[in-house]
Order: sequence, then structure tokens, then C-alpha cells
Amino acid sequence: MVGVTPPSSRPLKASRIELRASQEDRDLLDRAAAALGIDRSSFLLSQGRLAAQQVLADREHFVLDAAAQQEWEWASPGLVDTDQGSTWVIVRAAMNCCS
Repeated sequence: MVGVTPPSSRPLKASRIELRASQEDRDLLDRAAAALGIDRSSFLLSQGRLAAQQVLADREHFVLDAAAQQEWEWASPGLVDTDQGSTWVIVRAAMNCCS
């Protein structure tokens, strides 16, 4: 099967995820999984992980050019420590402080 990891190298799956769907949605998911030669659970988990990573990447990682970095540093005094190379950690911690 395409995209299937051998059982010996798969991580232990100890958590269960359940959801409700319309028959139309279930059929669509089944057709997509079949097109890839995998079962519905594997399809939902792999596609769900990809979607989650994309959503979080938009919130956890961004690249600034020099002008934008200067503007960020001006607008966020005390949050950026470029001398120590820890801008990423400080910015990420600041972004998660209030959610």
C-alpha cells in the first residue's frame, strides 16, 4: 500500500479519537482513503496531522526581513533578545502568554 508504514516502526497508539459525520462526509473520506490505498483511520490521522501542522506553523514561525524586524523590535520592546540569538523563544513565549 502507498504511504503505509510497516507495523514495527509505527508509534504506539494509546489514545482514541471519535467523531460524528454525515453519511456523505464518511463516504467522501472513504473514497479519498481508498484512492490512497489506506484505511479511513489512517487517512484521517495523516491528513489531520498535516492540517494541524499547517495551522500551527502560521502561528509559531514567521520570517521577517530587516525592516520588518526593526519594526517588530520597536513595537515589542523587551520581547526581543537578538544578542543572545533567542528571538524565537522569547517571541513564541510572548505570543502564548495570553491565550
